Amino acid sequence: MNPYIQVILEDLKMLGVTYDRFSHSSDHFDTLMKYCKELIEKGIAYCDNTEPEEMKAQREQRQESVNRNNSVEKNLKMWDDMIAGNENGTKCCVRLKIDMQANNGCMRDPTIYRCKPEEHVRTGNKYK
Repeated sequence: MNPYIQVILEDLKMLGVTYDRFSHSSDHFDTLMKYCKELIEKGIAYCDNTEPEEMKAQREQRQESVNRNNSVEKNLKMWDDMIAGNENGTKCCVRLKIDMQANNGCMRDPTIYRCKPEEHVRTGNKYK
């Protein structure tokens, strides 16, 4: 068994957490991608290519990303780049439009989807 999975299962056992069904998040990647695109189409989420350090500083200073108010069309183009895993796409993430003025920093447009160019342990290179 994959060592990451083994550690999670051991942690659950230690905490006394039981489950009815064992699954992997990667079993649901297609569904997650479908809903992420839907959020972008509805203008609830946006693609952002801000550098991570700058994004962190913007959150701390409660500043909106320059990408926050991009058109749906531009966001969908960036999303397509993310799905393709190309150079532009791997620099992007998808963020929810919540509240950049929230007292809770975690609610300041959190990242909900990102690209990882490395091969996934279960899905290989199918997804980025």
